[in-house]
Amino acid sequence: MVYCTKCGAKNADDAVVCVKCGVALGRVSAPPWSRERRRGEEECFG
Repeated sequence: MVYCTKCGAKNADDAVVCVKCGVALGRVSAPPWSRERRRGEEECFG
């Protein structure tokens, strides 16, 4: 379930726009470099 950041409506996981208000449901993911940095920190700090 994906929730709209504008109106809070529940939307299907594969929805592109909100069923209630029509705003685009952007998918936010961490950039690849942040995962690489995190991996490096784990190697340094255990």
